[in-house]
Amino acid sequence: MASQRIGSAPLAAQLAGRRRAEAYAATLGASLAARMTAPRAAVAGAEGFVGAALTRALSRAGVPVSSLTRRVPPASIEPPATMFWLVSSVNPGIAERRPDLVAADRAAFARMLDHQRSAPRPPVVVLTSSGGSLYDPAAAPPHAENAPLRPISVYGRIKRALEEDLLAADWVIPVILRISNVYGPGQRIVPGFGVVAHGIRAALDGRPLRLYGDPRRDYLFIDDLVTAMTRIHEEVAMAHRTGRRPDLPAVLNIATGRPTSLSRLVEVLRRTTGRPLPAERCEARPFDQPDVWLDAGLAGRALGWRPRTPLEWGVRKTWLAARGAAA
Repeated sequence: MASQRIGSAPLAAQLAGRRRAEAYAATLGASLAARMTAPRAAVAGAEGFVGAALTRALSRAGVPVSSLTRRVPPASIEPPATMFWLVSSVNPGIAERRPDLVAADRAAFARMLDHQRSAPRPPVVVLTSSGGSLYDPAAAPPHAENAPLRPISVYGRIKRALEEDLLAADWVIPVILRISNVYGPGQRIVPGFGVVAHGIRAALDGRPLRLYGDPRRDYLFIDDLVTAMTRIHEEVAMAHRTGRRPDLPAVLNIATGRPTSLSRLVEVLRRTTGRPLPAERCEARPFDQPDVWLDAGLAGRALGWRPRTPLEWGVRKTWLAARGAAA
């Protein structure tokens, strides 16, 4: 007996297709529902180098994320479960000559903290601070989180002031990230900041790279930093699901723990780019710290995190991205 047909397809095939469509719709609906009820993150400074990379990573992981910019301030949204604060109008050079911008940054941070009072449960506020500007230069590196602090620059002092403001806000859960020298694709060329980005730009332009002194620094690839930050939100989301307080230290160093001199960094840049990259040697500036690298062992224990990108690989990825963008 011939099979029953609906249109031109056998009935069994039609029913199987309908069941698959219904199952897919149910799965999609469950996924959308889970996304809508999942703890939300917000990234203040979402258009910056780190903020853009973090926003992309959170979105890829299915995290509902609000991108906050100068046009979309924190007060325009409900307090999230995790607020990442990456807003800064200054770098070490600008901070020395623009006290108005320093004061504006602190005021913006205070307004954001005050807005978090309306949250139904204490949100986690993650402040990106500076691992290279806060620790006492008289203390021998690597610096752990409990090492003595003595910022010698205006930039270091404003970072410390923001840390103290956050720790005093008892209506939020503070997480301070003291980050080493971050680099990677997408980093903007800013005077006095980001020696890897400046080195690659100099290689592309065929001009010398200006170097201030020959200090040792701790160079951290952007993807490794973003992984550490997403691990923080994962802990927040798990705490929300289980009804407990997030188990996070108040201060974490995020770094490789490996010192690299400027001279060695220039060698890596020359090998990677295949360009001569002559160096102009200058005296260290007043706000430059001497040798600084960090102990990131606590981040490993608290987040199950460790940096995975060797300097040579990270510089190569940065170079290839910059060369592609310049083509």
